[in-house]
Amino acid sequence: KSSYGTTWLTLVDKRDQANIEETWHAYLKSPESVEKFSATFRIYSSTGELRWVQKYAKAVLGEDNQVVGFIGTVEDITNFKQREAEILHAKETAEARAKDKADFLAGMAHELRTPVAEVSIVVEHALREPQQASNQHALLQIQRANTRMARGIEALLALVRFESGQERPQADPLELTA
Repeated sequence: KSSYGTTWLTLVDKRDQANIEETWHAYLKSPESVEKFSATFRIYSSTGELRWVQKYAKAVLGEDNQVVGFIGTVEDITNFKQREAEILHAKETAEARAKDKADFLAGMAHELRTPVAEVSIVVEHALREPQQASNQHALLQIQRANTRMARGIEALLALVRFESGQERPQADPLELTA
């Protein structure tokens, strides 16, 4: 009587067997208190192929409240599990690529910061010295271009921080008349 309804357990894959046996035997101890047995696990088909299944079962109780049989289904969900694994793999790949991109952008931005800062220092020093008008004009153009580049680098670093979740974007006031 204790092995009633347990023959199928011999087909369960070893990786799932202990958990499924425990769950099934717990259900058999008091089937009247649990609506139905439900489990997802790997099982060997009649051809020996490993398949994923979803099993639902409900005990049929006799007059003495003893199990006299079962009503249930076993659904092959192998294709679903394969797609699920493919989606998980694609998600992990996308996350790894996004991290690689963020690391690359952060590294590149930091590499650009140093020469931009050096140019800024040289231009500021040169602007303090007496210059011909044409040189003064060229130095001011270099300074403006360098300032734009520095802002671009800071924006790039901010984007990397936002995408990685290190920071949340902050609203900055925008002067529309400028």
